[in-house]
Amino acid sequence: MLWYGAVPPARANPFILFQGTPLGTLPVEQGGLVLGALDAAGLPTPTRERGIPGGVTVDTDAAEAIYAGYFNYNPLGNFFINPDFPNLDRQQGFTLEFQVMLDRSTQHRQDRAGLNLIIIGADTYGIELGFESDAIFAQSTAFERAESVTIDTQVAWNYQLTVLGDRYQLFANSELILSGQLRNYLFNPKANQPPLFFNPYMTPGFIFLGDNTSSASAAFTLNHLSISK
Repeated sequence: MLWYGAVPPARANPFILFQGTPLGTLPVEQGGLVLGALDAAGLPTPTRERGIPGGVTVDTDAAEAIYAGYFNYNPLGNFFINPDFPNLDRQQGFTLEFQVMLDRSTQHRQDRAGLNLIIIGADTYGIELGFESDAIFAQSTAFERAESVTIDTQVAWNYQLTVLGDRYQLFANSELILSGQLRNYLFNPKANQPPLFFNPYMTPGFIFLGDNTSSASAAFTLNHLSISK
């Protein structure tokens, strides 16, 4: 029986990808995530990453052409950063829990955001969410703005993104704020500008959190990221 409700389901034994407080170390040091760029040029040098008491900050706001973020997967070597990363079966359901705060953002297209979250299930169905200073919106299969909610993302909310069956639900501090259908994104990485060296939307189990567009930029603070089944 599929579950949908106004509160996120209780799940046990979270798989920790990053824990900021109280560890105070960078994600790469914890072995679950790596900071990188989606294009073949690699990580632009103006991208700034630093550990702070509340987690880690990433800043790609030096120029819109700069984009980078955290991956749970190494596309060059075709392996997960943590080899024990679980299989994301949407029929069984899973929940991504994260605490993130958008420090600032700049964008010039209404369907692009400087902070984005991508999560792709084992069968390549998933969802991409864009975070603006006052809203969160889903990307349609045409990569246009779809369902959205008004929320102050410059507050460090505890988010839970639940995937089950054909739907996703997004909670902030355990309150349901956004829901909709999962997508099967058809994307040509070589047609992107600049071209990407792999297809993130066709990578089973792929998770990305950061700036994935040259049409916007952002600075954000991440304190926690885990997956539960």
